[in-house]
Amino acid sequence: MFLDSRQLLDFIHSAGRKISDPVRNQLTETKKNFKSFFAWGETKNLEEKIVKLNAEKAELLSRLANYKAVEDENKQMRRLLDSGLPQNWKFTPAQVISRVGDTIFLVSDTDPSVGTVVITAPNIGQYGRAGVYVGKTVGKVGNQIKTILITDINSKIPVIVRDKNTLDQHASGILEGRGGRVILEQVLSRETINKGDLVLTSGEANFPGELLLGSITKVLTSSNSALQQAEVITAIDLSDLTHVFFITKF
Repeated sequence: MFLDSRQLLDFIHSAGRKISDPVRNQLTETKKNFKSFFAWGETKNLEEKIVKLNAEKAELLSRLANYKAVEDENKQMRRLLDSGLPQNWKFTPAQVISRVGDTIFLVSDTDPSVGTVVITAPNIGQYGRAGVYVGKTVGKVGNQIKTILITDINSKIPVIVRDKNTLDQHASGILEGRGGRVILEQVLSRETINKGDLVLTSGEANFPGELLLGSITKVLTSSNSALQQAEVITAIDLSDLTHVFFITKF
Protein backbone atom coordinates (compact mmCIF):
# COMPACT_ATOMS: atom_id res chain seq x y z
CA MET A 1 0.00 0.00 0.00
CA PHE A 2 2.91 2.28 0.83
CA LEU A 3 4.58 1.60 -2.54
CA ASP A 4 1.26 1.97 -4.36
CA SER A 5 0.54 5.29 -2.62
CA ARG A 6 3.88 6.50 -3.90
CA GLN A 7 2.87 5.37 -7.44
CA LEU A 8 5.81 2.99 -7.48
CA LEU A 9 3.58 0.14 -8.73
CA ASP A 10 2.13 1.93 -11.78
CA PHE A 11 4.08 -0.29 -14.14
CA ILE A 12 2.26 -3.31 -12.64
CA HIS A 13 -1.13 -1.65 -13.13
CA SER A 14 -0.28 -0.78 -16.72
CA ALA A 15 0.81 -4.32 -17.45
CA GLY A 16 -2.40 -5.68 -15.83
CA ARG A 17 -4.61 -3.39 -17.89
CA LYS A 18 -2.90 -4.50 -21.09
CA ILE A 19 -4.01 -8.02 -20.24
CA SER A 20 -7.42 -7.31 -18.67
CA ASP A 21 -8.78 -4.65 -21.06
CA PRO A 22 -8.87 -6.90 -24.15
CA VAL A 23 -10.49 -9.65 -22.06
CA ARG A 24 -13.09 -7.19 -20.70
CA ASN A 25 -13.83 -5.86 -24.18
CA GLN A 26 -14.24 -9.37 -25.52
CA LEU A 27 -16.58 -10.30 -22.70
CA THR A 28 -18.63 -7.14 -23.31
CA GLU A 29 -18.89 -7.90 -27.05
CA THR A 30 -19.83 -11.50 -26.34
CA LYS A 31 -22.54 -10.31 -23.96
CA LYS A 32 -23.90 -7.97 -26.61
CA ASN A 33 -23.96 -10.71 -29.23
CA PHE A 34 -25.62 -13.06 -26.77
CA LYS A 35 -28.35 -10.54 -26.03
CA SER A 36 -28.74 -9.69 -29.72
CA PHE A 37 -29.28 -13.35 -30.56
CA PHE A 38 -32.19 -13.65 -28.17
CA ALA A 39 -33.50 -10.20 -29.07
CA TRP A 40 -33.52 -11.23 -32.76
CA GLY A 41 -35.49 -14.33 -31.85
CA GLU A 42 -38.01 -12.25 -29.88
CA THR A 43 -38.28 -9.73 -32.74
CA LYS A 44 -38.87 -12.52 -35.24
CA ASN A 45 -41.58 -14.02 -33.05
CA LEU A 46 -43.17 -10.61 -32.65
CA GLU A 47 -43.15 -10.02 -36.41
CA GLU A 48 -44.74 -13.43 -36.98
CA LYS A 49 -47.45 -12.58 -34.44
CA ILE A 50 -48.11 -9.25 -36.14
CA VAL A 51 -48.42 -10.95 -39.53
CA LYS A 52 -50.80 -13.52 -38.06
CA LEU A 53 -52.91 -10.85 -36.34
CA ASN A 54 -53.09 -8.82 -39.56
CA ALA A 55 -54.25 -11.90 -41.46
CA GLU A 56 -56.91 -12.59 -38.83
CA LYS A 57 -58.00 -8.94 -38.94
CA ALA A 58 -58.31 -9.07 -42.74
CA GLU A 59 -60.41 -12.23 -42.53
CA LEU A 60 -62.70 -10.70 -39.89
CA LEU A 61 -63.14 -7.54 -41.98
CA SER A 62 -63.96 -9.69 -45.01
CA ARG A 63 -66.57 -11.61 -43.02
CA LEU A 64 -68.00 -8.37 -41.68
CA ALA A 65 -68.27 -6.98 -45.22
CA ASN A 66 -70.03 -10.17 -46.35
CA TYR A 67 -72.44 -9.99 -43.41
CA LYS A 68 -73.14 -6.33 -44.19
CA ALA A 69 -73.78 -7.16 -47.86
CA VAL A 70 -76.18 -9.96 -46.88
CA GLU A 71 -77.91 -7.67 -44.40
CA ASP A 72 -78.37 -4.95 -47.04
CA GLU A 73 -79.60 -7.52 -49.56
CA ASN A 74 -82.14 -8.90 -47.06
CA LYS A 75 -83.31 -5.39 -46.24
CA GLN A 76 -83.84 -4.66 -49.95
CA MET A 77 -85.66 -7.95 -50.41
CA ARG A 78 -87.99 -7.25 -47.47
CA ARG A 79 -88.85 -3.86 -48.94
CA LEU A 80 -89.40 -5.42 -52.35
CA LEU A 81 -91.69 -8.13 -51.00
CA ASP A 82 -93.62 -5.45 -49.12
CA SER A 83 -94.10 -3.38 -52.27
CA GLY A 84 -97.25 -5.14 -53.38
CA LEU A 85 -95.80 -6.96 -56.39
CA PRO A 86 -97.60 -10.16 -57.48
CA GLN A 87 -96.70 -13.10 -55.26
CA ASN A 88 -96.09 -15.41 -58.22
CA TRP A 89 -93.20 -13.24 -59.44
CA LYS A 90 -89.74 -14.59 -58.74
CA PHE A 91 -86.58 -12.58 -58.06
CA THR A 92 -82.86 -13.18 -57.95
CA PRO A 93 -80.55 -10.75 -56.12
CA ALA A 94 -77.52 -9.09 -57.71
CA GLN A 95 -74.89 -6.67 -56.50
CA VAL A 96 -73.90 -3.50 -58.34
CA ILE A 97 -70.15 -3.50 -58.97
CA SER A 98 -69.70 -0.35 -61.02
CA ARG A 99 -71.41 2.21 -63.21
CA VAL A 100 -70.24 3.74 -66.48
CA GLY A 101 -72.54 6.43 -67.83
CA ASP A 102 -75.99 4.92 -68.24
CA THR A 103 -74.73 1.35 -67.77
CA ILE A 104 -74.24 -0.64 -64.57
CA PHE A 105 -72.33 -3.89 -64.10
CA LEU A 106 -73.69 -6.57 -61.79
CA VAL A 107 -72.56 -9.84 -60.25
CA SER A 108 -74.92 -12.59 -59.24
CA ASP A 109 -75.06 -16.31 -58.51
CA THR A 110 -77.36 -16.69 -61.50
CA ASP A 111 -76.82 -16.03 -65.20
CA PRO A 112 -79.88 -14.13 -66.48
CA SER A 113 -80.76 -14.09 -70.15
CA VAL A 114 -80.40 -10.97 -72.27
CA GLY A 115 -83.39 -8.67 -71.80
CA THR A 116 -84.05 -9.65 -68.17
CA VAL A 117 -85.68 -6.78 -66.30
CA VAL A 118 -83.80 -5.37 -63.30
CA ILE A 119 -85.69 -3.71 -60.45
CA THR A 120 -85.13 -2.47 -56.91
CA ALA A 121 -87.14 -1.24 -53.96
CA PRO A 122 -87.21 2.46 -53.05
CA ASN A 123 -86.50 3.83 -49.62
CA ILE A 124 -89.56 4.39 -47.48
CA GLY A 125 -91.09 7.66 -48.59
CA GLN A 126 -93.01 8.91 -51.59
CA TYR A 127 -92.65 5.60 -53.43
CA GLY A 128 -92.48 3.34 -50.41
CA ARG A 129 -94.78 0.63 -51.76
CA ALA A 130 -93.71 -0.07 -55.32
CA GLY A 131 -91.26 -2.11 -57.32
CA VAL A 132 -89.00 0.30 -59.21
CA TYR A 133 -87.72 -0.37 -62.72
CA VAL A 134 -83.93 0.07 -63.05
CA GLY A 135 -83.03 -1.31 -66.49
CA LYS A 136 -82.53 -4.51 -68.43
CA THR A 137 -79.61 -6.82 -69.13
CA VAL A 138 -77.85 -6.62 -72.50
CA GLY A 139 -75.00 -9.13 -72.11
CA LYS A 140 -71.92 -10.04 -70.10
CA VAL A 141 -68.43 -8.62 -69.76
CA GLY A 142 -66.34 -11.37 -68.20
CA ASN A 143 -68.30 -12.51 -65.17
CA GLN A 144 -70.16 -9.19 -64.87
CA ILE A 145 -73.68 -8.66 -66.18
CA LYS A 146 -74.03 -5.52 -68.27
CA THR A 147 -77.29 -3.66 -67.72
CA ILE A 148 -78.52 -0.49 -69.44
CA LEU A 149 -80.38 1.93 -67.19
CA ILE A 150 -83.70 3.59 -67.86
CA THR A 151 -81.75 6.72 -68.89
CA ASP A 152 -79.79 4.96 -71.67
CA ILE A 153 -80.52 6.20 -75.20
CA ASN A 154 -81.44 2.63 -76.23
CA SER A 155 -84.07 2.37 -73.49
CA LYS A 156 -87.67 2.66 -74.77
CA ILE A 157 -90.45 1.46 -72.47
CA PRO A 158 -94.22 1.39 -73.06
CA VAL A 159 -95.80 3.18 -70.08
CA ILE A 160 -99.02 4.35 -68.54
CA VAL A 161 -99.60 7.52 -66.53
CA ARG A 162 -101.59 7.47 -63.29
CA ASP A 163 -102.92 10.34 -61.22
CA LYS A 164 -100.68 10.79 -58.17
CA ASN A 165 -103.67 11.01 -55.80
CA THR A 166 -106.38 8.73 -57.19
CA LEU A 167 -104.02 6.41 -59.14
CA ASP A 168 -106.50 6.48 -62.01
CA GLN A 169 -104.92 5.81 -65.42
CA HIS A 170 -105.43 8.71 -67.81
CA ALA A 171 -102.65 8.48 -70.41
CA SER A 172 -100.12 6.22 -72.09
CA GLY A 173 -96.93 6.70 -74.07
CA ILE A 174 -93.29 5.68 -74.49
CA LEU A 175 -90.60 6.57 -71.94
CA GLU A 176 -87.30 7.14 -73.75
CA GLY A 177 -83.81 7.46 -72.31
CA ARG A 178 -81.94 10.58 -73.37
CA GLY A 179 -78.53 10.00 -71.76
CA GLY A 180 -78.76 10.82 -68.06
CA ARG A 181 -82.46 11.74 -68.21
CA VAL A 182 -85.81 10.43 -69.48
CA ILE A 183 -88.59 11.93 -71.58
CA LEU A 184 -92.18 10.78 -71.90
CA GLU A 185 -93.05 10.68 -75.62
CA GLN A 186 -96.03 9.86 -77.85
CA VAL A 187 -98.75 10.91 -75.45
CA LEU A 188 -101.94 11.84 -77.33
CA SER A 189 -102.85 15.49 -76.93
CA ARG A 190 -106.40 14.55 -75.95
CA GLU A 191 -105.02 12.70 -72.90
CA THR A 192 -104.34 14.63 -69.70
CA ILE A 193 -100.94 14.59 -68.04
CA ASN A 194 -99.96 16.77 -65.09
CA LYS A 195 -96.92 17.52 -63.00
CA GLY A 196 -96.54 14.88 -60.27
CA ASP A 197 -98.36 12.13 -62.18
CA LEU A 198 -96.80 8.67 -61.80
CA VAL A 199 -95.25 6.86 -64.75
CA LEU A 200 -95.37 3.04 -64.69
CA THR A 201 -94.68 0.19 -67.10
CA SER A 202 -97.74 -0.80 -69.10
CA GLY A 203 -96.87 -4.50 -69.28
CA GLU A 204 -96.35 -4.46 -73.05
CA ALA A 205 -93.28 -5.39 -75.13
CA ASN A 206 -92.18 -8.09 -72.65
CA PHE A 207 -91.99 -5.70 -69.71
CA PRO A 208 -93.72 -6.59 -66.43
CA GLY A 209 -96.63 -4.29 -65.68
CA GLU A 210 -97.04 -1.67 -62.95
CA LEU A 211 -93.35 -1.15 -62.21
CA LEU A 212 -92.71 2.41 -61.12
CA LEU A 213 -90.43 4.48 -63.35
CA GLY A 214 -90.79 7.99 -61.96
CA SER A 215 -93.04 11.04 -61.98
CA ILE A 216 -93.72 13.89 -64.36
CA THR A 217 -91.89 17.10 -63.52
CA LYS A 218 -92.87 19.24 -66.52
CA VAL A 219 -95.28 18.97 -69.44
CA LEU A 220 -93.57 20.13 -72.65
CA THR A 221 -95.06 21.85 -75.66
CA SER A 222 -94.69 19.98 -78.93
CA SER A 223 -94.67 21.05 -82.55
CA ASN A 224 -96.89 18.07 -83.25
CA SER A 225 -100.34 19.10 -82.09
CA ALA A 226 -101.46 15.48 -81.95
CA LEU A 227 -98.88 14.43 -79.35
CA GLN A 228 -97.49 15.64 -76.03
CA GLN A 229 -94.13 15.28 -74.24
CA ALA A 230 -93.11 15.51 -70.60
CA GLU A 231 -89.96 15.51 -68.52
CA VAL A 232 -89.81 12.68 -65.98
CA ILE A 233 -87.66 12.31 -62.88
CA THR A 234 -86.69 8.74 -61.98
CA ALA A 235 -88.17 7.28 -58.81
CA ILE A 236 -84.74 6.50 -57.37
CA ASP A 237 -81.22 7.87 -57.49
CA LEU A 238 -79.62 5.61 -60.08
CA SER A 239 -76.12 6.64 -58.94
CA ASP A 240 -76.75 5.24 -55.47
CA LEU A 241 -77.62 1.63 -56.32
CA THR A 242 -75.92 -1.17 -54.37
CA HIS A 243 -78.32 -4.14 -54.69
CA VAL A 244 -80.90 -4.92 -57.35
CA PHE A 245 -83.04 -7.88 -58.41
CA PHE A 246 -83.64 -9.74 -61.65
CA ILE A 247 -87.25 -10.63 -62.36
CA THR A 248 -86.85 -14.25 -63.38
CA LYS A 249 -90.60 -14.91 -63.59
CA PHE A 250 -93.64 -12.66 -64.00
